[in-house]
Amino acid sequence: MRTEGDLTAKERMLRVMRREPTDRVVVFPTVHHVSTRVTGQTIKRFATDAGVMSSCLVKAYERFQYDGIEVGVDAVIEAEALGSEISYPEDEPPFVVRPLLGEDKAAIRGLKRPRDPARGGRMPVVINATRMISQRLGTAVYIQSIVMGPMNIASQLRGVENLIFDFLDDPDYARELLELTLRQSIAYARALLEAGATGLDIGEAICSLNTISPAIYRGFALEAHKALIKDIHEHGGKAELHVCGDTTALLDELCETGADYLDIDWPVDMGLACSKIPCRGNLDPSRVLLLGGRSYVLQEAQAVIAKAAASRGLILGSGCEIAPGTPLENISAMVEAAQQGAVPG
Repeated sequence: MRTEGDLTAKERMLRVMRREPTDRVVVFPTVHHVSTRVTGQTIKRFATDAGVMSSCLVKAYERFQYDGIEVGVDAVIEAEALGSEISYPEDEPPFVVRPLLGEDKAAIRGLKRPRDPARGGRMPVVINATRMISQRLGTAVYIQSIVMGPMNIASQLRGVENLIFDFLDDPDYARELLELTLRQSIAYARALLEAGATGLDIGEAICSLNTISPAIYRGFALEAHKALIKDIHEHGGKAELHVCGDTTALLDELCETGADYLDIDWPVDMGLACSKIPCRGNLDPSRVLLLGGRSYVLQEAQAVIAKAAASRGLILGSGCEIAPGTPLENISAMVEAAQQGAVPG
């Protein structure tokens, strides 16, 4: 039972974005597919059935008691709706097998407008799952749905290698494609907010500095990210921006997007990142969470807390999505570390 002075999970998340005091360290791991291991469902059913998705995510939340639920599946939903061909393994995430524009870049002429999120591919699955979870838990728990950013959608329509060459050899085409994918991101984000999401996680793995340069980010992605986040804010939502890998050299630009907080991968110094902007992260999802034992997870989580909690901008989490094979006790250990972690008054 809640007593006077207690904070709900949702209140903790909103406070940490404003760098206000919380009653303990906020914890919000990136739990999607691993939630199927709580319920015994397959990833294919999770990815295609709103009822299964919502049930898995709610039961995982009830088991672990972290502060937010992230509603989403994989990185190809928008590209699938726009026409890329997708494969559905039974118990692995869906992936692109034939990007729509991979062999025929001129096919962009057929993409005159974004797909309607209410009818496009699996977007309705995530919208409906968001609505179900929000109706059940939205007043107490931070509900965050996932939308792919314009760069990521473009890479799933054109192919990563082709798109990188477009940035260099045909920048006008790349910008035309990004205008379309930005409109798709905006349309989907609005639908998810209308369904009850408090915030959105913008997935932009392709913006990793292992893939593109800071110059390409500044020249192509930055303004698109500003526009998307501005629209999310205008429609009443919060925005998290996720870029994989070591983003240390890109932190100032990511802060410039207007995001409420960043999702930080494990190679980045969390103390440095949180000194600039509230951040979620950044336990290594492979070395620590997948392969480590409970005591190692506690140790590494406590190290992240020690580096960053004083900023009042730390949301303890995984550096990227938690792998389906991750021992469930390791997720519990991460939450335990946060629940035991003191924060400055």
